[in-house]
Amino acid sequence: MKMRTEYTCPLELVHDMIKGKWKPIILWRLRLGATSLAKLERDMIYNLISDICISMKAVDYLDMPECVYNRVEVIMSEKEMALYEQLERDMLLPFSDGDIDAVNAAALSNKLLQMADGAVYDENGNVKHIHDRKLEALEDLVEAANGKPVLIAYWYKHDLDRLKKHTGAVELDTAEDMRKWNAGEIPVAAIHPASAGHGLNLQAGGSTLVWFGLTWSLELYQQMNARLWRQGQEETVVIHHLIAKGTLDERVMAALEKKDCGQSALVDAVKARIAVVAYPTYCTSKNSYFMRAEKELANTLVATDYKDPPVINDVRTASGKDIFGTISASMGSKQWLGNQEAFSGDYDSCSYAVLGTQQDMDLF
Repeated sequence: MKMRTEYTCPLELVHDMIKGKWKPIILWRLRLGATSLAKLERDMIYNLISDICISMKAVDYLDMPECVYNRVEVIMSEKEMALYEQLERDMLLPFSDGDIDAVNAAALSNKLLQMADGAVYDENGNVKHIHDRKLEALEDLVEAANGKPVLIAYWYKHDLDRLKKHTGAVELDTAEDMRKWNAGEIPVAAIHPASAGHGLNLQAGGSTLVWFGLTWSLELYQQMNARLWRQGQEETVVIHHLIAKGTLDERVMAALEKKDCGQSALVDAVKARIAVVAYPTYCTSKNSYFMRAEKELANTLVATDYKDPPVINDVRTASGKDIFGTISASMGSKQWLGNQEAFSGDYDSCSYAVLGTQQDMDLF
């Protein structure tokens, strides 16, 4: 209770029905300075143990093989992208008023990442097929391995079913499965990152890992990679990431690369997609919304630059030959304008709806 009163304060009083009776519940939020105080205390602890502890990575004291990270961009067809965008719009528009928290952000992210993989569960638990682009790219990677074993990291059950059907992948689930993999008896294997725990040795079976579906968990991501890239591995490890262009995959990959995969990164990513869906950019000279190529440019910039927090209901219009483009929620304004000036020089007659921070608006 001391921690609650010292570091938090009441946010609001709500009521919830429990067993037929209404019960008041107080929601709490961090007090101003609580976050910085926690960082100060963390640094104090580090200083106290600095003379008796040492932190080293495996690469600091072990002879580790080279590890190569590769991004494989997957592009959906116009029809497939339209289906993806329609499903995305149906899910995100109800939250366009900004009412998004960690719980529903996680649920929405879960659906969007499923669609990026190529299929999604509907409300009845049935699998709705969207595309096979990742499967096609995976087949090319397996073929390029020239007979060497390939390990695939999947996230959803329908992903595993499709992997088994299209590539003949064998799920690594039991100790016997692990033994066969390490013995080189399984050419294509699939494993869930959550089951590839600390200390699991798979390096004897192969050196190629393909991330079919991504995860927000930096720990699971790093631990999965360490199943192959570890002591005893004799070959260069190649880690491929299948990224569906124009989808949430891009945001997850950017967060993993920045090692910023906490709850806030997930919420920010979903908010950014809501902004793109709820406030589509409109070009008056063409009397139409962004063409696909222009929307992909917006998605890419959202994925690589989300420094500014969004301001809800701050919608302005900007036009003019010297300032082209959209400043979207959670998007760094300077990078956006710089890219738009380079890419959209012939759109001086377009008028763009913009959603951004007050700092963004000051640029105009």
